[in-house]
Amino acid sequence: MSNLINIKNRINVVTNTRKITNAMQLVSTSKLHRIINLTKNIKTYQNLVETTFDNIVSKITQEELNEIFPPKQETDATLYIIVTSDIGLCGSYNSNVINELKKVIKPSDLVITLGTKGLNW
Repeated sequence: MSNLINIKNRINVVTNTRKITNAMQLVSTSKLHRIINLTKNIKTYQNLVETTFDNIVSKITQEELNEIFPPKQETDATLYIIVTSDIGLCGSYNSNVINELKKVIKPSDLVITLGTKGLNW
């Protein structure tokens, strides 16, 4: 009799797990469709920006371009762009990125951090 109760309990657990999994799948599918729509909108915006930029570049002279973007100056500084997470759930990724940066960075180097974990460093 207790064997039958154990089997019923196990069936209930599996059924509840299946319901939770299905709900999670619905949520993730909804989020995926939202991201796909955002990506389409971003692609449209990107094409518009590229067209505008191409129009501007085709009409600007070299002298005007040199005023906006001065010629490159020699420097020993290196720019590091560090990408970290805003929240956890990435294992030791954040600390590994920062430790690798500490190995190679010099006082004259510049660092741009993306993500709140990198800003805290």
